[in-house]
Amino acid sequence: MCWMSKIFKKPTPFKKPTPLEMSPSDWLPLKAITSGNGILIVDVNQLLPGLAKPPKIWIPSIPATGSMLWNFSHEHNNILVAGSDEIDHQTIIDYLQIGDIAVYEPSPMMLIIHRVIGISSDEQGRYFIFKGDNNPIEDPYRVRDKQIKWVSIGTIF
Repeated sequence: MCWMSKIFKKPTPFKKPTPLEMSPSDWLPLKAITSGNGILIVDVNQLLPGLAKPPKIWIPSIPATGSMLWNFSHEHNNILVAGSDEIDHQTIIDYLQIGDIAVYEPSPMMLIIHRVIGISSDEQGRYFIFKGDNNPIEDPYRVRDKQIKWVSIGTIF
């Protein structure tokens, strides 16, 4: 299967995993995780190969919206990454697949963290379709690459 078919295929529904079906190894390759003395170390270079510089990392507390319940909730901390420059940031966005979680900015000063449920294209190029796991319908935006600000690589419960 050509890598382009992942980007330009028709959106498919995403099955929401239950907490019993999920574990950290579902999100992070085992070779990227090490621990010792109660410290967890995630090797971002293993997760996101091809970056020229180390990525920016942000670990915000999740607001109390409830839109992503079952995966994370109010006061959990999400581990987010962004490229340190425009080229590296585009590399990170190019890794996004259906089922991944990202933060996007649909309008100035508004950030939304939801799951990618579709990837498609139109005359303006590629766009992503997002939906909160606990929301009944998808978000009303066609999210372009430049609107994606952060990509989630994990959650601290």
